[in-house]
Amino acid sequence: MFKLFRGRTVNLGDRYKVYRNLNNDMFSLLAVDGEFKGKVVAHAESVILHDVQFMVSEPSRIRACREGIRNVHAFAIGTVSAFKRDTGNDLAGLSPITYNPFLHSTFIFLANNKPVTSAAKVMLQHGKAYARPIDYRQLPDLPPMRT
Repeated sequence: MFKLFRGRTVNLGDRYKVYRNLNNDMFSLLAVDGEFKGKVVAHAESVILHDVQFMVSEPSRIRACREGIRNVHAFAIGTVSAFKRDTGNDLAGLSPITYNPFLHSTFIFLANNKPVTSAAKVMLQHGKAYARPIDYRQLPDLPPMRT
């Protein structure tokens, strides 16, 4: 399912900040550029992104940990290529990733708890994220959490 928000527009090929919306169990898209820059333009159950950077606002993460209340402070920023569910082939070669501000300060691969900061392709669906893995051996260990 895909819903435009307040009559705003979404263009495939444009860059968006995407986050998991805990209120509607969908992914929210914030425009990075253009007329609606910084505003939510749509909600989607599934999103495919390319050339993705993962961003976490450290001050907001610390506030969430201190208050015990989640807030919007972590994003996958990338170029939207499609809004569709996995057909079986879309997840091939992708590894699950997650973000939990109470456990880690970055997005991590579930397989080994190593940080992930960027990916060539990301599939967001069913409230989960999957990314094309990079060579885990080249990644440093996670730094200790700061609170």
